[in-house]
Formats: sequence, C-alpha cells, structure tokens
Amino acid sequence: MNPDYMFVADIGGSSKNVDKYLKNMESDSVWNSLDAIRNGRMYALDSSIAAGGPLGIELGVKTIMENILVQ
Repeated sequence: MNPDYMFVADIGGSSKNVDKYLKNMESDSVWNSLDAIRNGRMYALDSSIAAGGPLGIELGVKTIMENILVQ
C-alpha cells in the first residue's frame, strides 16, 4: 500500500505517544518512501475519535475533510 493521504491517531488517548512514534519513524526508509509522507500529506487525528460517539466521529470526519479539501 502506498497511500496518497495518511491519518494517524493514538487510540490510547495521548498525542505525546503519536509524536514519539512519528519521531521514531523519521529514520525509517520504508516510511519515508510512502507518497503521503514524501508529499507532506500525513495528518494527526485527535484521539477522541476513538470514543465512537457522534461528536468523536464528527471531529474525525471534519479533520479529514479539512485536510483533503485544502489540497
């Protein structure tokens, strides 16, 4: 898989975990070869999307749409 866009979230609820994970990925050649990464189209989602409720789902969809429609 070579996504055009990538959205990541720490479902455990901490943006610090996502930041640490992404920092570790910076030196990974496979990660860096992905189109989404090479073209700056990787976006972090708020972990509240994992709640499964309507507000969390709305936040996730809004975040995705805002980032895709900017392109």
